Amino acid sequence: MKPHHPLLNRLILVAALILLTGLPCQPVQAAPKTQGQYNMAVFILSPLVDLYEGDTITLPYMVEDLAASGGITLAPLTPGTASVTASLGTASVSPDGLGGSITYTAQKPGQEELVLTVGNYFGTATGSISLKIKPRPNYDLDFFVVSQHQDEAGAFFIALFIGEGEFANQPGSAIEGRGSSELWFSLGAVTQAFACQMDPPIQGSSDFMISGTPNLVVPLVPTPGFQESFFLDLVFAPMPLNGTTIVCEGLGDISMNVSLPATTSDPNEHNLKSLQFFQDGGIVPIQAPMTSGLIVVTRKES
Repeated sequence: MKPHHPLLNRLILVAALILLTGLPCQPVQAAPKTQGQYNMAVFILSPLVDLYEGDTITLPYMVEDLAASGGITLAPLTPGTASVTASLGTASVSPDGLGGSITYTAQKPGQEELVLTVGNYFGTATGSISLKIKPRPNYDLDFFVVSQHQDEAGAFFIALFIGEGEFANQPGSAIEGRGSSELWFSLGAVTQAFACQMDPPIQGSSDFMISGTPNLVVPLVPTPGFQESFFLDLVFAPMPLNGTTIVCEGLGDISMNVSLPATTSDPNEHNLKSLQFFQDGGIVPIQAPMTSGLIVVTRKES
């Protein structure tokens, strides 16, 4: 039996596998392999989530016989045979009729290659999928930056920039991680003649990536208590900010409103780069005109 609409039936099969596993994923087609008069292909669903060492995931797959017309010929719903190999973890496979699932546990960071070989009513086929396994984060990072000022005329502003994230710093792997940040900003003025305030305050949020390099400068004869150090860079995505209105009221019931449109800011202007920390973590202070803050790195408990 051949489906009336091959593409629609393929999408239905993919959707059914996603619903059965509950795993965000996308299809990956392996190169078709010919066995006798049949042209076989294996479709493995690739996860859309980050994978870390120690994670266990389930990857559904399905097998097709690609007919000359490009349609899908359904096989009898009998369990086939399947085997899978992995190099950075352990993998097992459970065949079931037209498809099945791979259960994989990552044990080491790196680029994993799963190779799946299946056999059924039509013959055999081989497919593979590549997975990037990230080292598990072993540090937490938090920062708090406040900028504020008030002049003698009564004008003032205050800005709060905070964020948190986590990253991995393990031997043999790149220093990498990610986090999220938030900004809150307001300004105003209060004098004997008028008062102004911002309504609402300007707010925004942005993700950031953490990267780093080890400090290659070490003493020839380390002193007692010496710790190796590393440098971190925080690179932020553009931050959308809401629009607002500056509302002023003065003597004699005088009022004035000034609207400010929504915009986008660049948090990288804070230049949170080349931050040096030691293996046990630490605190880096931030000092600039009208600005102060702290960046805190804490090693996770193992």
